[in-house]
Amino acid sequence: MKNGLIKDNDDVTDSPEIWLTSGDSTLYLSPSLIDKENRIKSAMTDTMSTIKVTVNKVFDLTKIKEGIKLSRETIVDVTTTKDAPTVLTITTKEAIDLKTPLTITLPGYGDATASIGAIVRTDAFDQTFAYTNPTLK
Repeated sequence: MKNGLIKDNDDVTDSPEIWLTSGDSTLYLSPSLIDKENRIKSAMTDTMSTIKVTVNKVFDLTKIKEGIKLSRETIVDVTTTKDAPTVLTITTKEAIDLKTPLTITLPGYGDATASIGAIVRTDAFDQTFAYTNPTLK
């Protein structure tokens, strides 16, 4: 493509190709660079009762919703939006115990351990984990 948007990597045929895949905004220069297997890219604890899970392929929530599992905690709801077709939010009944690893299982996408995410920017996190020693001033 002109203007250097995509370099042809010295393609002697003078016809470089780009490859696209559904739900992925990346422009690939070779089909071998495309991640073809369904997998969980990240699982982040966003609040004391929500986990944001990002996968590498667009999914049909109605087909996987019933099979979503957590290693502990009770799932109350699982949602997604049209604006983010590779992201789902899992809401739990109880507050998530951040001291113990939490594994998420998505049918067809495998398992992932939730990491600490946006929760560290919340008042609930500060109230739960703030150090309050009355002898220190």
